[in-house]
Amino acid sequence: MGNTDCAAGLTCLSGVCHAFCATLDTACPGGECVQAGDGQPQDLVCLVSCTPAPVSCGAGQACEVFTLNGSLTTDCEGPGTVAAGGSCTMDSDCAAGLGCIGTPAACLQWCQLSPNATSCASGNACTGFDTPFIINGITYGACPE
Repeated sequence: MGNTDCAAGLTCLSGVCHAFCATLDTACPGGECVQAGDGQPQDLVCLVSCTPAPVSCGAGQACEVFTLNGSLTTDCEGPGTVAAGGSCTMDSDCAAGLGCIGTPAACLQWCQLSPNATSCASGNACTGFDTPFIINGITYGACPE
C-alpha cells in the first residue's frame, strides 16, 4: 500500500512494489522502464509484465492492460473492487481478472483465444475484439456476462 511496505530498492506504484530503473523505454527485469510520478529522474520504474488471463500476478494483484508508446503492455497493480458485470471507467476499477470493456463499459473477465484458449467463469464463450488484442503473441478476448 505504501513505500514502507516494499523491500529496500523498491517503490510502491499502484499498490504493487516495483523496481527502479535507469533508462526510460528500455527493457528491465520483469518489464519495461517507464516514467512514474511527476517526472523526476528518481521516478523511473520497471513495469511488472503479466498475463491478464490467467492472471499471472501475485495474490491480491490484478494485471492491468494499457497502451504505452503505441503498443499494448501490462503491469501488475492493485485490483479495483467492481465485480464482473459492474459499471467502470477504467481497468483499475475492476477486480482482479477483469477489464473495463465495451460501450457502455463494464468489468468483464479476460480470456485467451490463442494460443491456449481459456474458459469463461460465466460459461459463455470467449469473444474476441474487432481489433485483435495481442500482447506478447497471446490473443485475448472478454467473457460476456
